[in-house]
Amino acid sequence: MRPSNLMIILMVNDLNMLWFSSVIFFLVVGLIVVLEYSLRIFYQYYGRSYVWKPYQKIRMEIDQRALQGIPAVCNLVVNSQGEIGSEPPKRKFWRALAVGGSAVECYYLGSHWGWTAELQRKLDQPEALHRLCASAVHVGNISQSGIDSAALAMTLEAILPQYKQLDMVFCMVGGSDVVRWLANGAPDSGESRSRNYQSFFGLRQRRLYRWRISDMAATECVRGICRKCFCKETVKKNVGSRLLKLRKMRMDASAIRDDMGNPEKMLQRYEENLRRVLTMCREKSERVFLILQPWFDREIKTEEEGRFWDGAQGEPYVENVTIYFSFSVLRDCMRLINKSAKNVADSLGIAVIDLQEAVPPGFNNYYDYFHFTKE
Repeated sequence: MRPSNLMIILMVNDLNMLWFSSVIFFLVVGLIVVLEYSLRIFYQYYGRSYVWKPYQKIRMEIDQRALQGIPAVCNLVVNSQGEIGSEPPKRKFWRALAVGGSAVECYYLGSHWGWTAELQRKLDQPEALHRLCASAVHVGNISQSGIDSAALAMTLEAILPQYKQLDMVFCMVGGSDVVRWLANGAPDSGESRSRNYQSFFGLRQRRLYRWRISDMAATECVRGICRKCFCKETVKKNVGSRLLKLRKMRMDASAIRDDMGNPEKMLQRYEENLRRVLTMCREKSERVFLILQPWFDREIKTEEEGRFWDGAQGEPYVENVTIYFSFSVLRDCMRLINKSAKNVADSLGIAVIDLQEAVPPGFNNYYDYFHFTKE
């Protein structure tokens, strides 16, 4: 074979390989594009929102110096529906949902020792099941630390429609409204320290996707499969130790404010948001209970002040705070917020549960001004 003919054959083969490679490349790109847009359309219509990412497992080794009254090891488990707690029964069951902030979340107590877990254990008793005319009970918890009434209204707008059945809803919110208002200096305008409300969602499938690997719908689909099939337990050590620093920050404060602005506008906004929350809950369930948040409502002795870190004018988790509000200001604010909450619930005909007497102030029940121990 002459060299010229050999060169022609090689050139033809190279062209064929180039053509074949180009076809394969464009087919793969086309399939990726079709898959990506198909998933975007699917998530737009059927995507779900979660406060907690489904299938999380967190083992917390508690710093006993910071969190007395909390078990040394706590496990936080999130089920497939983004709720703190166990999976719902497969058979027909009676379903309750708890919503609110950190006093409902009970993060440091995990998914076994929080009050919603205790509520489920009590409702799962034969006598309670008989009164409910149910064969099984499930109490889901979609609460998260820092959620105020405005954030709760926004999250419930996205999450409540995902539930086909809710037999009862428990709502406790208000403490974060006070905390965020004080963090902003307790102004007469009622403005609270701003926060990106989208951060309260652990996962939102119905959102804007982009042509960036981390923001693609296909990537979200892969993440979901990995969460479900390859979920690993996350171990956190010395959990709660940062509270030691926060308590010292309050003890070292340069000023303790015993005054606050006019809370009228703050309370007005709280009532508007709470009305939205309770109205949405009642549209989903006939039985709705508003729980008034209890707190450490007694005079605090000088030697006890080192146990608290609450009442900062600022964000102690992310900045050095030197000004705090007195415990009397915290007490007055909580009394006002609970009074407003009761007024809203009464106007809507919603039952109110006042836990202040049931959870009396004391370090056997509280590890700070708002949050509960195992007891």
